[in-house]
This record gives sequence, structure tokens and C-alpha cells, in this order.
Amino acid sequence: MITLPKALIDKFNDWLGREVVDARRHGEYRKWLLYYLDFCRKYGHGYLEERSLALFTEKLKDKGQRPFQIEEASRAVRLYCRMAGN
Repeated sequence: MITLPKALIDKFNDWLGREVVDARRHGEYRKWLLYYLDFCRKYGHGYLEERSLALFTEKLKDKGQRPFQIEEASRAVRLYCRMAGN
């Protein structure tokens, strides 16, 4: 598993606050971002490619994640992509 740099975590936390994500869910959003970036590294997918998100959500389905978890993971990744585009 990769380790996220502190600067990335801090910036993502700022974006979570801007997007009015419930503070109680911030840890889950960070977890999904970590899993996504690790997935992309492991399988050689581009972090900012839309196809990577689709492949990631398919992987989550295959692993038995619940629909609300997959949706939350998708929101976290889309937020990261918007952040990275800034």
C-alpha cells in the first residue's frame, strides 16, 4: 500500500471542507483516495483518467463493496481529480 504525502492529504482535506463533505466522512474519503491511487499504481492506470475511475468502481463491485460505498469512493475520486486539475 502506498503512503500519501502530507501535502496531498492537507490539500485534499481543504477540498473536503470546501465541498461541504460531512467532517465525520473525511476519513472515509481519504481512505477511498488512498485505495484509488494504490489501485492506479498497481495496475498502471492514469490517476486522472475517467476510465481509471470506472475500472476502480468495477473492482470495488467485484470485492463486494456496497453501492453506497462505491458511490462515496466515486465522489472522493472525482473530488481529487477536480483538485488535481486546479
